[in-house]
Parts: sequence; structure tokens; C-alpha cells
Amino acid sequence: MSSWKTWVIVVLVLAGVAFGVRQYRAAFQETTPTGYTFRRVSTPVLDKGWRGQLRQLVKAANQRTAGLSISSLQILQLAREGKEEIFWNSDVAKNVGFKPQKTVERQWSGSTDRLVGFYTLDGEPLVYTVRRAAQDERTTAVTVQLTDALAPGGSVTFLRVEKRANSVRQDHQSHWVAGMNWPNRTEMGLRVRALCLPAGATIVKVLPEEPLVIGLGAQPLLGWFATDMQVKKPVAVTFDLK
Repeated sequence: MSSWKTWVIVVLVLAGVAFGVRQYRAAFQETTPTGYTFRRVSTPVLDKGWRGQLRQLVKAANQRTAGLSISSLQILQLAREGKEEIFWNSDVAKNVGFKPQKTVERQWSGSTDRLVGFYTLDGEPLVYTVRRAAQDERTTAVTVQLTDALAPGGSVTFLRVEKRANSVRQDHQSHWVAGMNWPNRTEMGLRVRALCLPAGATIVKVLPEEPLVIGLGAQPLLGWFATDMQVKKPVAVTFDLK
């Protein structure tokens, strides 16, 4: 066989191998599809004092569940005028499959700049990945990495945290007022609502009266509890700022 034929055969074989490797990678290796952006994010670690307040709130809730689970937990960290608030909302991950599950898929609408991150009920930060299609900037797929794999049929409650526009307003006496509503839907379990006052706040009035008060320092946390059978009026706090 002449040398040039040998070289042609070698070139064709190498081209075939290269094509096969490319097809294998496209089919079996994780790559970023065209038109998508991926970003891995580490949720910020909580301040020690705030994490302690969160733990106390969850502990108090668990003591009131009477064998039921926490069906809804929301916390609003109030801020001074002109600054954004921080809103905490519980979410439940359920494994409806037949294999252990280590991640949870969620959809996020709007800019991810508002998303602070995800935490366990104990305040441990969770890593998550955001995936967005270039042609649809309004919706982002979020994959949350759980600390422990969920067994088939199991469930776990975690917290989603986001920034929100300031909702604090002044009343006719120049006091500051903020509040939260209870969900309209019937839920099996305990519902929790909590307001964390901004630094330098002095409580004037709370409704309903006698909430659980966690921390009497610079930023007290006020908590209210209700079951799905109780009809509750909105929670509210009136306060002054130094």
C-alpha cells in the first residue's frame, strides 16, 4: 500500500475517533446547553445572634405542635425607612420517587438579586444553583442542595429568604407600624408568624397581645402561633425608632 493511502486511512480513523468522543461527551457528560446560564451560589452564613433567635422560634413552635408539623412559618425582618426588608418563608420538599433525593427543584420569578438564599430550620445555609434561559429572563430554575438525602416518601421543611420593599408605615401619631397576615387556606399543622424589629426600636403596642418575645436586646423577635382550626386576625406591632 502506498504511503499516501496509509496517511488517508490514518486521518479518516482519527476523524472518526474525534467525532465519536464529541458525541459521547454531548450525550453523557454535563454541559451547559446553548442559551442557558448556570451559577452555583452559597447562601450567606447567619449572624450568630440572629441564628440563635431563629432556633428559639422554631423550638417554641415545635413545643406547640401537639404532634403536628409546622405547616407555615413566615418571618419578616423589618428595616428602617428606605431600606429593604428580609422575608423568610417555609417550604416543604417531598420525595415522591423510589430513590433517595438530595436536591429540590423550584422556580423563581424575576431577578435573582432579591434572593438571599435557603436555610434549614436550624439556620444552616444551603448551597443552590440557578439556571436561566437567555430567551426567558423572567423565570429561573433553582436547584437547592439538601444537607441530607430524603428517603422515598420522606419530607423536610426548609426556609427561602428574599429581599422585599419596605412595608413599615407611620400612623397618625407618628409611630411606626408593621404587620403580617395569616394564610386564608386551611392547613394541617401549626402556623407561625414573626416580626423582627429594626435596631433601636421601642415597642409601643402589639396585636394580638402577649406574643412570644425572643431577645430583649437591640432587635427583639415577636412570634405568634395558630393551628389550622383557629381564626386569627393579622399580627401587628407599633413601635418608635431612636
